Amino acid sequence: MVRARVPRVEVGVRALHGGRSCRAGIFDEPRVRAAVGMFDDYVPWAPVACPRCGARLKGWQGKGGPCLGWKWRQYQRWAQSEDEQGWHSEERAYVPDELRLPADFDIYTECGECGAWVDAECRCVQGVWRLMKVLPLRDSASRER
Repeated sequence: MVRARVPRVEVGVRALHGGRSCRAGIFDEPRVRAAVGMFDDYVPWAPVACPRCGARLKGWQGKGGPCLGWKWRQYQRWAQSEDEQGWHSEERAYVPDELRLPADFDIYTECGECGAWVDAECRCVQGVWRLMKVLPLRDSASRER
């Protein structure tokens, strides 16, 4: 039985990365291919309370960043990959602007206690996520993700 060879489709991340490989594995093709087009996770520095019931909110997600399944922590410049390895310091210089957080972005989560959808506006200062403002609750019927 002869198997046909399937052509490899190059994901835009490697093109953005200039074709360089990354020891931490963040730009490995299978991982990037599986995560492209999803979302990133966000971890605020301080606990955030639900505006409706006061419960602690967890599981913040957003589509404003590179959407590669990375975890962004407030007050840290660099994201971490799914396996929590992060980048080595000498590789950080090669990360293009397209794979960093934008100046302004939105994140959201659902309260585990009351089911309210909570949105927050975030802002980066000098490339670091610093500000987070929880927005007033909206009607759940008007929510689109």
